[in-house]
Amino acid sequence: TMDDLWSYVAFGLPDLAPGEETDVVFVMVAAETEAELTEAAAEAVSVWTSGSTTGIDNNNADVPLGFSLHQNHPNPFNPSTTITFDVTQNEEISLDIFDLRGNHIVNLANNTGYIGKHTVRWQGVRSSGETVPTGVYLYRLSAGENSQTRKMLFIK
Repeated sequence: TMDDLWSYVAFGLPDLAPGEETDVVFVMVAAETEAELTEAAAEAVSVWTSGSTTGIDNNNADVPLGFSLHQNHPNPFNPSTTITFDVTQNEEISLDIFDLRGNHIVNLANNTGYIGKHTVRWQGVRSSGETVPTGVYLYRLSAGENSQTRKMLFIK
């Protein structure tokens, strides 16, 4: 009966050096008998080796194309805003907020950044805990030799 047939397979992926690529194929087959299961698996291998498979190539969609500091949203904002940035190397990053006079308001990130897209939320509060007054603020992302600055507007 169907309740008698089941299978579980586990395996590990090969160790790859940075930048090295390999193909990984997942196939799911089902059958009522062991012979039919063997035949279905052989057919799946045949389809793969003939080059007529279909699939999705995300072209490393999770890896940003470049260092980037995005515009905060919402902007203007109250009570909080979201700041998103992309880091393309594992390196020290710092995300700081300044007023228009250049006074440091708060540091939102100061650590080793990992490759990818990151999001930080700011509540319009100084490092001392005080809410900032209405006004234009600058936020600067620094990572290695890269630095970008953008403007945002806090409204009470």
